[in-house]
Amino acid sequence: MIAALLPLLYPPEQARETFQTRENVQHQSRSSITARSLSTVNYSLPEGMEAEKRTFTREEMLRGKMLYLDGQTRIPMGVPMPNTMSVAGYGKGMVPVSDLSVRSGQETIRALTGLFAALRGAGVSCFAVCHGTMTPLEQKQQMLNCFLEYAKGMPLEEAALKTLAEMDEPGCGSMTQEYAVELCLASSPDAEKTPLEESPEGRTLLQTAWRYGFILEKGENRWRLRYVGQAHAAAMVFLDLDMKDYLLHLHERGIIQVRLDADTTCIILCQPMEGEYVEFLMPKGARWEVSHDNMGYGLAACVIEH
Repeated sequence: MIAALLPLLYPPEQARETFQTRENVQHQSRSSITARSLSTVNYSLPEGMEAEKRTFTREEMLRGKMLYLDGQTRIPMGVPMPNTMSVAGYGKGMVPVSDLSVRSGQETIRALTGLFAALRGAGVSCFAVCHGTMTPLEQKQQMLNCFLEYAKGMPLEEAALKTLAEMDEPGCGSMTQEYAVELCLASSPDAEKTPLEESPEGRTLLQTAWRYGFILEKGENRWRLRYVGQAHAAAMVFLDLDMKDYLLHLHERGIIQVRLDADTTCIILCQPMEGEYVEFLMPKGARWEVSHDNMGYGLAACVIEH
C-alpha cells in the first residue's frame, strides 16, 4: 500500500514559470494587509539625505536572500547554487546541531553564532539546528521519513496527505537556499513542535532572532528560521507582517524607513523589475544589499549608522 501512495509523496515534475510576476500576485488584495503603525516607521526618505543612483543587473539581484519561496515554488533560473559548509565546523562549535551533517551558508552561520550566543546569555540553551540547506533528494527522503512516522498512528492515505500539507515539495521552498534552517529541541530532536510563542524559551527566541537578521517562517510542526538580514527582519517585526504580506506592502509603498535606535536607521527601497536592470536612489555611506523578490520587484535594504 505504501507503494501505491508514493505518487502522492513524489508528484510528477511540472513545468513552472521562472518567476512569479506582478500579474501573478496582483489579484491578492493589498487592502487586507494591515501593517502595525509605529512612530519609528514611516514611508519616506530622511530629510536632507544625500543619495546616489546605483544600477544592478538581474544576475546581481538573483544572488540576494529575499526570494519569496513557498513550498510549491521552485527557485527561479539564474539563481546560483547554494554555497554551503558545515554549521558545526564553520560555527566552531558555538551553534548547537543535532546532526554534524547539517550545512548552511557562511553568512547564515555567522548570524546563527551571534543568535545562539545571545540566547545562552539569556539562559536559553534548549534549541539546536536540525536541518539546513537541502537538496531535492534530501527533501524527498525527509518527506518519506515524515510519512512513515505518521503512518505508525493513522491510515496511510491520511498520513500521506498530512505529509504533503506540512512538507515542501522536493526542489521547492526556502530550504533549497543557504539562508534557512530548522530548529529542534537539543534534548529531544524528534519531539513534536508546539508554537514557539507558547513557551518562555520560544518567546525569548522570537524576541531575539530578528536582531540577528532572522524571521520565523510559520508552518505546521516546524520551527524554521530564515535569514533575511537586519533591515528586512527589523521592518517585518516592527510592521508585524509575515514575508509575503511584507513584500506586497513594499510593492505598494515603495519605501519603508525604520528607526532602530538613536544610532541606526534602516531604509528599504522597492522598484518593479521587468528588464535586465534596476536602479535605486540609495543613501550615501549606507551599508546595503539587494535582492529580487521572485514577485516581479527588486529590493534594496540600506542600513545607516549615524
